Amino acid sequence: MSLLKTSEQEKQSSLIPVVNHDDAPIVSSYNDRIRPLLDTVDHLRHLKIMQEGIQLPTIVVVGDQSSGKSSVLESLAGISLPRGQGICTRVPLVMRLQNHSNPDPELFLEYDGKTVPTDEKNIAYAISLATRRDGRKRERDFE
Repeated sequence: MSLLKTSEQEKQSSLIPVVNHDDAPIVSSYNDRIRPLLDTVDHLRHLKIMQEGIQLPTIVVVGDQSSGKSSVLESLAGISLPRGQGICTRVPLVMRLQNHSNPDPELFLEYDGKTVPTDEKNIAYAISLATRRDGRKRERDFE
């Protein structure tokens, strides 16, 4: 299951605003050096290059049950993930984040070959639903 935080326009091309180079040296360096690299990584992910065995920059969060993995992801993404007693996120969760000038995040879940739009208010429910579906699918795979 994948969680995308993006906008529809960014799927077609990188629309990250470029800040005037006169504003600050750090912004200039970001626009000139880092932004093109991030755009290239996003483009390669879109081409599904990782299916060919090529590794792209990734952050992996692992740990024991209730050790704060979801809290780390929440901090990185700025959204709320499912919480509660027991195991809340029982399947791997892949988050792809893209910066955009729009202050309202656009969220999509990808599972079972589908991309399903959701919003921050319903993300916990959507992840729980996808987790249950994926769990049932995994059970069938072992029968």
